[in-house]
Amino acid sequence: MTTISIEEGLKTGEIKLLLGDQKNLDRDYIATIAAIKRFMERWSADRQFRETLPLDPYGVTRQYKLDIDPEEMRLLWDMEFLENYHPDAAIPLKVRQYDAYISECLQYREKIREQAVPIEPRLRAWRKRQIRRTFSEFGFEKGDSIVHAPFAIELSKGCSVGCWFCGVAAQRLEGIFYYSSDNARLWREVLEVLKKVIGSGASEGFCYWATDPLDNPDYEQFLIDFHAILGKFPQTTTASAMRNLERTKNLLKLSKEKNGDVERFSLLTLKDFDRVHQEFSAEELMSVELICQNDEASGGKAFAGRAREERFSKRMKASEQFSSTADAQIGNTIACVSGFLLNMVDLSVKLISPCNADETWPLGYRIYDQATFNTASELHTILKQMIKNHMPMTLGLQDPISFRPDLESERLEDDFYLLSPSVKHCFSDTPQLQKVLESAFGKNVTAGELALTLEREQGIPLSETLYYLNAVFQEGMINT
Repeated sequence: MTTISIEEGLKTGEIKLLLGDQKNLDRDYIATIAAIKRFMERWSADRQFRETLPLDPYGVTRQYKLDIDPEEMRLLWDMEFLENYHPDAAIPLKVRQYDAYISECLQYREKIREQAVPIEPRLRAWRKRQIRRTFSEFGFEKGDSIVHAPFAIELSKGCSVGCWFCGVAAQRLEGIFYYSSDNARLWREVLEVLKKVIGSGASEGFCYWATDPLDNPDYEQFLIDFHAILGKFPQTTTASAMRNLERTKNLLKLSKEKNGDVERFSLLTLKDFDRVHQEFSAEELMSVELICQNDEASGGKAFAGRAREERFSKRMKASEQFSSTADAQIGNTIACVSGFLLNMVDLSVKLISPCNADETWPLGYRIYDQATFNTASELHTILKQMIKNHMPMTLGLQDPISFRPDLESERLEDDFYLLSPSVKHCFSDTPQLQKVLESAFGKNVTAGELALTLEREQGIPLSETLYYLNAVFQEGMINT
């Protein structure tokens, strides 16, 4: 297809960046992208719309009061039309503009991942290993969607919404951390601790997890403190956007005033989706991602948490042999934190990182350590101890060589591979590395024992074995 690049479009002014400060942007341009976004939201959320649109594009578009030319946008919603589109044909300008907006949204994830880098060397190296591990474990597409935020803080205990598919299996709401004078003081002190341990990357944390943030009536005040101390207004994801419309609109207004980025509404029914489109203009939703979880929406649920429990339960009731099926090995996650998970109600902290949901970690994240605290000073001591205990910079001689359980090894002629369900890692360029990996994989040995054995039996210098083991360790293939 003949088109100019996004970079060239930015130079000519045909394409504009929309995320961030919109005060000086062309309002007509924003309105155009907002209208296309609303059209695509309807296409994603509403099965009937998807099915009837090809039969009468203009009539269906008018029926749903969408201010857009569906034929001009056909490349976005008609897969057959896209497949048969002539490679030399020009792409309509509005399609290119919307494509640039989507690219900007995807790049925003990378921006968060880059800005969340901790200053603490061991924490920074550990997080880097988690990023590489998840790319290997999940594959590029899923791995690239995980931002590895430095922390999440729950301001309530449990959740009032009760989604059947909740990827972190949130329990029923049982406690709220109110913004009392004592709690506000502790909250600000906790944020200062996180800033001290993590550095400027702490600004990429957020204030929910197995909770709905709007369950806390003081949520906005906590965010104002977050912005004042950490320098950024944190992102909100809520399934309760329509519970109190005035509050939600005020939250979006506050986010805009504080230069917040993208907010997210999780919508459980098509009725909820219809009401959002009715109560919010397309421009008001420009900085809101609608996560359509209703039955009529395209796409599926993450196979983690309560959705995983539900699926296993239904299969077991049907007397299917789960353990022998491929489904038993399928995992997923909605987790996006490689760092600390705090709950301010029970004053707990966990060290976590995303993983494929399985029998060991059904919620889609590993818990490396956990503790409780009463003061911010105690929290600081705990965080430093967790870093010391779980984040070595390198493998030690006494460390066991334990490869990730999802990895398998394979030898094909002169090539040696480590395979995850998503990625095939080839080690064909370095024969010595192949020997080290082949000798280590599946063996119950320490790094020192393996190095001594290879030096004695194959003449590989001890330092060389340790170098290669640490290279694989830094790629997130060896557990610690």
